[in-house]
Amino acid sequence: MPVRVLKFGGTSVGTPRRLQRAAEQVARLVGSGESVAVVISAMGHSTDRLLARAQQVHRSPGGRELDALLASGEQVSASLLALALDRLGIAARSLVGAQIGLRTDSRHGGATIMQFDPRPTVELLDRGVVPVVAGYHGVDAMGDLTTLGRGGSDTTAVALAAAIAGTGREVRCEILTDVPGVFTADPRLVPDARRIAHLSGHAMLAMARAGAQVMHPPAVAHGLAAGVPILVRLAHRPGVAGTWIEPRLDERSGATAVARRADVGSIIIAGLPPLDRAILLAGLRDLSPLTLASDSPDGPFVVPTASLERSLSLAHSIASSHGATVVASTDVSVITLIGDAVPDSLPAPAGFRERSRDPWWIVPTADAVPFLQQVHAAAGLDRRRSGSRRHAVPARVHADDGATPSPCRST
Repeated sequence: MPVRVLKFGGTSVGTPRRLQRAAEQVARLVGSGESVAVVISAMGHSTDRLLARAQQVHRSPGGRELDALLASGEQVSASLLALALDRLGIAARSLVGAQIGLRTDSRHGGATIMQFDPRPTVELLDRGVVPVVAGYHGVDAMGDLTTLGRGGSDTTAVALAAAIAGTGREVRCEILTDVPGVFTADPRLVPDARRIAHLSGHAMLAMARAGAQVMHPPAVAHGLAAGVPILVRLAHRPGVAGTWIEPRLDERSGATAVARRADVGSIIIAGLPPLDRAILLAGLRDLSPLTLASDSPDGPFVVPTASLERSLSLAHSIASSHGATVVASTDVSVITLIGDAVPDSLPAPAGFRERSRDPWWIVPTADAVPFLQQVHAAAGLDRRRSGSRRHAVPARVHADDGATPSPCRST
């Protein structure tokens, strides 16, 4: 029997009523004969509240104890949903990372999944029991709790689907949230943005890495590697079309979407020899794989603000041997056009444009939203084209109009 893995985001279960609606949706699927596994995030803003509480007792909380604290939010949600399902007469069992065989490395706050044993989940499914998995965390080789980074419940869900698919079963994963799918840009910033009906896994991965907050980048990577299709849709309106992220969707030339990363800082070191620049880039990417580097010899490095302090320390250590000056700024954003056909009409701000595929620009934060809108329009993403619905946009995506979603980012 095919398996459907449902992931409920935090806002989708943020109140007892919403959690009850989630349980009712699962119960309907089970009642219709479907085999369902659930991954769930912490309710509402529980993770933020837990982090704030940790900061009340420690100036800079982190490591093992913070992970153990933050993972408790998902455990609460899983237990409550299992209770809600039991009340509806559906056999369910809440599970934490260790119980589902989710093993990670020991990098607290951003662990990588090393192994996922599908047997505990499959055994429950074979017995007609709904596994309700607390997302966002696993355990390392020492048995310590580790978290996968914000948005990590997406990764738990897709990795679980991939593990089940590895047993030879047909499986699909649905990310249920408060947005109706993936858009050509953030609709809160670009009113003309349109919902994408079908999106290649490679395009979604590029979007996620470029700042689109609909999905956690490692989740998309797991889906690509395992060939698992992913549906992003509204949690409590299953009849509303969402976005299919399809690993094997044919790639097409053209523009797909525009994304913005605001949580970044720039580092400029003029006059650094090419070899030392390469060494610095390798070191920065060890600190964060999301680091960007201009192709220009004196162009900027762009690093996430979370790793900016450590990145600056490394940059100063390398620059000092050449008497070079390091200039840093956090008043910047990165705009990325996802695609491999860059229109000549794209605006050129006082920033840096790089590469023919997925070009990006670094612009002052004050100019980021207007520039995002200009790129979106220049790339033709805000215009409905004539012809069939499937070819509405000159891209490897197919777009439809959709409602503007509210902000959403859960664990």
